[in-house]
Amino acid sequence: MIQSVVRALRLLEALDQAGDAGAALSSLAERTELKAPTAHNLLRTLVGTGYAAQLPHSRSYVLGESARKLGHGRFLATALAQAAGPAVKALRDQFDETVLLAVYRDAKRHTILTRESHQEVRVGAGQAVDGLFYSTATGRLLLSMLDDTELEKCVTNLGFPGDEWNSTASLTELQTHLAGIREAQLVRYHRPSSDVLALA
Repeated sequence: MIQSVVRALRLLEALDQAGDAGAALSSLAERTELKAPTAHNLLRTLVGTGYAAQLPHSRSYVLGESARKLGHGRFLATALAQAAGPAVKALRDQFDETVLLAVYRDAKRHTILTRESHQEVRVGAGQAVDGLFYSTATGRLLLSMLDDTELEKCVTNLGFPGDEWNSTASLTELQTHLAGIREAQLVRYHRPSSDVLALA
């Protein structure tokens, strides 16, 4: 094992146990059985990367935002999938069509729950993380919910839809399409290359 990594992880565990009040350098060094200079150097690195932070009024150390985010998105997605599970299944059973639940995070479409139809011919939609915003009903609906800053960030990664969506080649045109979706509260997407009709 790499000793410095093990020591840093021990410090993160100690910070987690310290909670919002945090812990002083001397206390962290004692808890992790590290020399104070070693603990201090590791903490400086953790602070610099956002995995630890130092409270200005007490100089105690606490977990940083990067550490707090670890696993948080996955936990929320799992909780949402569990809460929405009965409703998604009820929709699938009522219409006998594939139903999926997707969320937006970090300029990606995260499909977190799928219930396949029982029909012999059906479109599969497994759980995935992708950038299919322009060519899916759920993707277009998710884009319509973004504020301007997040939309621009997403478009920077994706580019403009072009032929995927009415030859849209500018942010203004895209915003007009998304405003129409918000007003209608519905997306109806017919994939040109198939007979698939998707609603979101």
